[in-house]
Amino acid sequence: MALDLVSVSEKNLARIHEWIRSVDQKLSILLTFQGVFITLVVPLTIGILSKHLYHLTSAGVGFVVAGYLLMAYGILKSIRALYSTLKVKKSIQLTEDQLSLTYFKHIDDMSLAVYEERMRKLRTKSYIKELLAQIKVSAKITTRKQILFNDALFFFFSGALLLALALIISGYFTLMG
Repeated sequence: MALDLVSVSEKNLARIHEWIRSVDQKLSILLTFQGVFITLVVPLTIGILSKHLYHLTSAGVGFVVAGYLLMAYGILKSIRALYSTLKVKKSIQLTEDQLSLTYFKHIDDMSLAVYEERMRKLRTKSYIKELLAQIKVSAKITTRKQILFNDALFFFFSGALLLALALIISGYFTLMG
């Protein structure tokens, strides 16, 4: 039994698009958590640390600074993951006949008449080629977003952990002093 390459390719593309939506949803949750953390926890942390600043060792100050920097870097990674970019060579000017029939930007760049005409003339072999190109591009986008999400998660929570350590160190030396 032969595979229906169009059907298989469309399912693969749909699956990859689901992964993109999944990463975007996780990023939205992470950004919400980061916003709440910054709004509620950071001012509290600053207040506590400012009262016990003279009890902080240089390691404690290093934890605070490194914590804030790591958290900021994590937030930047989250924002960067949400920003859609496709690296398209600007020097190559495509004619309407060369534009992809499956890429939304290219479809938008075509006149309706050209799009309709090209869709009428589209053959299975060309459509499969277009689908495979979209699968490859979408897979790159998904991979990039997932890596940035993982980095954002790691850096933000590493920074939060360092802030917690600074608070613990501050509390310890306050009790000892």
